[in-house]
Amino acid sequence: MANENKMHDLIVEKTIPKNAAEVFRAIGEGRLFLNCSADTELLKIDFKVGGKYSIEFLNYNMKNHGEFLEIIPNQKIVFTWCQDYDSNPIPDTKVVIILKDVGGKTALTLTHTGFTDLENKDAHQGGWNGGLDDLREEISNGKLRLARKYSLPVEKLYEICKSPKSEITGDVIESVPNKKIVIKMGETKVTLLFDTEDDKSSSWIELLHEGLKTETQQKTQRAGWDSLLKQLK
Repeated sequence: MANENKMHDLIVEKTIPKNAAEVFRAIGEGRLFLNCSADTELLKIDFKVGGKYSIEFLNYNMKNHGEFLEIIPNQKIVFTWCQDYDSNPIPDTKVVIILKDVGGKTALTLTHTGFTDLENKDAHQGGWNGGLDDLREEISNGKLRLARKYSLPVEKLYEICKSPKSEITGDVIESVPNKKIVIKMGETKVTLLFDTEDDKSSSWIELLHEGLKTETQQKTQRAGWDSLLKQLK
């Protein structure tokens, strides 16, 4: 009985090779949420104390909303985190992000508190780890990563992407049936990695777009890929 109300917290620490002001701005624009697979078109964020945000996550039947409780420029961001899984609402938890400049790099610590369910906490641990890694790659190295799930066999998904009618265009420089397509797009490179679920009726695309040198390129390409990947069926 004593453990029925036990709370579970998680902590994720990352070093990002950009200064704290740049990392702070990227998070304030919602780019961390986007790297956690939020829908680009449906993300709403009012980045100020008392401001609200709302997210619809791709790949998961999950929506999220919350409020910014504290914002200290380039140092600290605090917000509530409330989710709805179908008709089963998950009670609010809280996220605190601390940023510290260390020799031109940023030491980032994300603490997510208030989980009553250990499995839910562990799932978020993986989600925040992956999202922060992808945010770091995007703003530091110009590399986007998007992973999307489809109710299609992997063979069908591969053929759709490989077809001359596909809107995924460029010079194909490598292809492995049902596994990989590598495309040269100007000075950038796109890799599509394909994988299948255990039941063979569903599959995944992991899209990697490398060589995006400017923030404008990164934002534009993410929005474009997000829209295009929704159309694959």
